[in-house]
This record gives sequence, C-alpha cells and structure tokens, in this order.
Amino acid sequence: MDLKFKTTKKTISYEEKINRAKDYNDFNNLKKGDIGYIEPAEFAKQDVYDEYVDFKCLDCGYEETIEGDIVFELFDEEFDDYPIFDCPKCNVGRFVPKDIFEKIKK
Repeated sequence: MDLKFKTTKKTISYEEKINRAKDYNDFNNLKKGDIGYIEPAEFAKQDVYDEYVDFKCLDCGYEETIEGDIVFELFDEEFDDYPIFDCPKCNVGRFVPKDIFEKIKK
C-alpha cells in the first residue's frame, strides 16, 4: 500500500505479543496442533508493531493520534488519497492526517 500520508509504527512488547497470540488462538478456538494455531513464544520472536496516524482539524486545530487499524477500517485508499473524518472536537471541521494538514495550510 503506497500511502500519501505518514504513519508511525511502534514495536509492541514481548508480553503483548504473547497475549495477542493467546487471544488469537482463544478467539478462533485453536488448540496446540490445530491448523492455524499460533505458538505464542514463536510469535513473540517476530517484529510486530502497532501503527498510528496523527490527525489535525483543518478548522479548529484539534490534534489526536488514532490507531492505524481504525483509520484503515474507515479509509479506502482506492478512492481517496488520504482519510478525511469529521473533527471529534468541533464536529464541523475536516480531520486529516497531520502531514496533509501541513501541506494544505502552506
């Protein structure tokens, strides 16, 4: 995916990796030996990160960091260059990635 806006990646901790693998297995009702089962200790050896996007309102200037999972669930890069949301503070402004805000405001 060739994004037109910046994301920030944060490596998750060893403990969080273990918990995510266990949660995945539990959610899918997978036991050791099942196809698709994730071995928590092996998963924890991998580089795993969470992704975030910094947003800023074009009208009121409110800023917030939003988890990438949420942004990409609501945004389709096939149709738009960047996500545009309603500002959660003023409810009238356009909430865009902060680097896009900087380009628009120049």
